[in-house]
Order: sequence, then C-alpha cells, then structure tokens
Amino acid sequence: MSGKKRVSIVGTANTWKETPWDDPGMHIWGLNDGYALGVPRADAWFDLHPIEKMWFRKREQREINAADIPEGAYVRPEGHLEWLQEKAKTIDVWLKEEPPAGWPAGAKRFDYEAIAKFLKARPDQDSYIASSPVQMLAKAMLDGYEEIHIYGIHLATQREYLLQRPNMEWLMGRAEERGIKIVLPPSCPLLKHSHVYGREPEPARPDAKARQKLAEAQGRFQKLSSELMRWPRWKSKAEPFARLSRIKAEMHDAQLQAKHALVAQSGG
Repeated sequence: MSGKKRVSIVGTANTWKETPWDDPGMHIWGLNDGYALGVPRADAWFDLHPIEKMWFRKREQREINAADIPEGAYVRPEGHLEWLQEKAKTIDVWLKEEPPAGWPAGAKRFDYEAIAKFLKARPDQDSYIASSPVQMLAKAMLDGYEEIHIYGIHLATQREYLLQRPNMEWLMGRAEERGIKIVLPPSCPLLKHSHVYGREPEPARPDAKARQKLAEAQGRFQKLSSELMRWPRWKSKAEPFARLSRIKAEMHDAQLQAKHALVAQSGG
C-alpha cells in the first residue's frame, strides 16, 4: 500500500454513507451489526462484546420490547454469528474472547491488554475505555495508521453523550498530538461545539420548548399529587386520578419531543 496508511472506522449514524468506499487505499473497519445497513465493503470487523451475552432478534423484527431483552444482553440480529464466521474466511474479525472452535482463521481475539495499557488515563484506574469505537481507534493508532477517518459515530444520544463521547474525544486529541490526522464528516458532532464560550452567545437548545412543557407538566403533577395526599376520604378520587394519567401522558410526550429534537440536531 503506497502513501499514508489510512483507515476509516465506520459506525451506524447517518454519516456512515460518507465513507470513501471507492478509495482503494482506504482500509474500512466496521463493527457490531453495522453490516445490516448494506455497507459495500470492509477490510476488518469488530464485535468486542461477549458472545454468551448476545440476544438475537428475529430478522424481520423491527421493534423490540425492552422488557423482552435479558438484563445486560447485547442485541444482535438473528444470524449474526454466522455472518461473522463467513467474513472471517476473507478478513480479520476481532472478538472479545478466543473464537469458538471451528471458526475460520480470520477470527481472532482482540488484544485487550495492550489496548487497556495504552488507554490508561489516571493512576487510580486500570484504563479509560467507554466504548468499542475508542478501542478501535486505539488499535488504529497502535497499528501505525497515519490518517484515521471516523464515519457514522456521533455519540450523540443522552447515554452516549454522557458516558462515551468524552472518552472518544480525549483519544482523538491524543492521536492528533502524535501527528495522526483525524478526519470527520462535516455533520459529525464530535470535536464540535455550538459556540465559543465567553465570546459568542449560547444558542437556544433544540429541546428547549419540549423541556419547558415537561417542567410545566411536572409542576402540575406534583401539585395534584400533593392535593391527593390531603384528599377527603369521602370524596371520589376518580377524576384527579384521571387527570394524573393525562399529565403523565403529557410528560411522556414532552420527553419524546425533547429526545427527537436532540437526535434531529445531531443527525443520528
């Protein structure tokens, strides 16, 4: 391979489509069940979750009841392991543990120990690892890639934003300090802020109206709940309970509106 050693780490947020699939000098790394999007190609695949904790949904199943998923399980489509085995015949497939007996030679155990050592950020903890993409980024750095592209990884949902994004951005900074070029698509929210603190006015949050509705509904809910605690025993509670149910529905709708507004802004 001539020129710089380059790789694209590809997730499932909408910027995955911007991956330079037709660039023959670009290695492509995918993860988990991202193949379900119809990615044109991949040079390596990663699923760094324990196989014994995977829960497989039916191929045609689009909506899943959260109550049906065992606690601590990782949701994968039916046939996921078979897909990984097939790919391991032609590319490297990196797994959390040693591959099960009979898997092709391309299936390999991910060198977690080397990655964990590299990702040690504080003396009072073993390593700073909050996601699969950060482990893939660390591997790309250790493997000597000089240019690392990141597509389809936004870490913009509430849980990802709080738990995973700081870890990823910290490592991206380390990569750039080492002279590694990090390439992000324009609409990716990583390494991006809405305004310059102290220099520009803070823009209104996209979920501001929904949050205001939620706060107002929560206030009415708390007030009515307090009234019910002092409700006369002889008086029917049917009507106030009905109002409580309506307010709870309003709160739920406001929460969904807020979530949709944030997702719409992040593009993923």
